[in-house]
Amino acid sequence: MRDKVYPNLGTIHDLAYVIGEATLRMNASYRWHDEFAFSEFSKKKIILKRSNVKYWVTEAYDEIPSAQNLAGVRKVLVFEDALPRAFLVDDSQNVHKDSLLEVYYDSEFDPPKQVLLVEPVSMKKTENFSGQVVELSYHSQWSKY
Repeated sequence: MRDKVYPNLGTIHDLAYVIGEATLRMNASYRWHDEFAFSEFSKKKIILKRSNVKYWVTEAYDEIPSAQNLAGVRKVLVFEDALPRAFLVDDSQNVHKDSLLEVYYDSEFDPPKQVLLVEPVSMKKTENFSGQVVELSYHSQWSKY
């Protein structure tokens, strides 16, 4: 299957590709795309891991194209430390919406410890917080069509 996937293309919640034309035109998608497309490789890895991307089809080849395999076989990076789809945190940080991605993808920010909020929320802090997401399900608004 990875032979059929173009390098650097990946679906984010069925909304947009990282680089490509098949996308719903949403401001959040554009901001994410720009942040990714214009970043250095080290920051791209942070962006992908924090976007719950575990596999990245690269531009490099494991097997170069040949007469037997015209597309070749692309190298796939595996990010074992990609963030899970859902997790609980016990702290928050308020940021302006225009700097949300900048803060989130900064190497100093630690997502498993804090959630970023664009509006203040009243939270009751507890000592020795612990919790775990037990069940997670997705329902696409498009599935009924």
